[in-house]
Amino acid sequence: MNRRWIDLAAAVSPTPSLANVAATCLLIRGDLRKAGAGNCVVVDLADVQFMSYSFCLRVVQGLVRVQFRARDRYVIIANPNLENHEVLHAVLDTCNEAALVYRQRNGVQIVGAYPPSLRRVFEIVKTTRRLTAAQLAARLDVSPAAAAEKLRRLHSWGFVTRESNASATLAYRYSVLDIGTRPESGDPHD
Repeated sequence: MNRRWIDLAAAVSPTPSLANVAATCLLIRGDLRKAGAGNCVVVDLADVQFMSYSFCLRVVQGLVRVQFRARDRYVIIANPNLENHEVLHAVLDTCNEAALVYRQRNGVQIVGAYPPSLRRVFEIVKTTRRLTAAQLAARLDVSPAAAAEKLRRLHSWGFVTRESNASATLAYRYSVLDIGTRPESGDPHD
């Protein structure tokens, strides 16, 4: 999986405002198009000092539709400070949406409005690193069809990746996205 990193502070501003919404959405949309199927765009907030609720709300609203149209392209928000993490969480809850957020202390988590049962499945996938629907079914004591549906829903939201399982016919292995490491170059979107 290839990753395109967007350093939001360098590309837009360390304190983005409503005036930066259009530029931010265009930047992320453009990188999603360039990423190609099966790849990931990491929006790095490490150097963003403050992100207003209004800015975050407009960006989330502008990108939600794009995310679903950009099938098999993934977006992860990385390294928000505590305040920006709280703003992001509040906006996602308000919009009844969810996103993958990476924080060093916690790793990748689903933030926002998402069913607890699917959060639990996400945590199982995260801890096992890679699993099939049959393995999940055994773990949850549910039918393989029910487990496959839970994994399909996580995949449709862009929270897990899916790859063919060479050892089984018509089976997929699911895993949580890995953000990799932040590039060292000065390019704001590497």
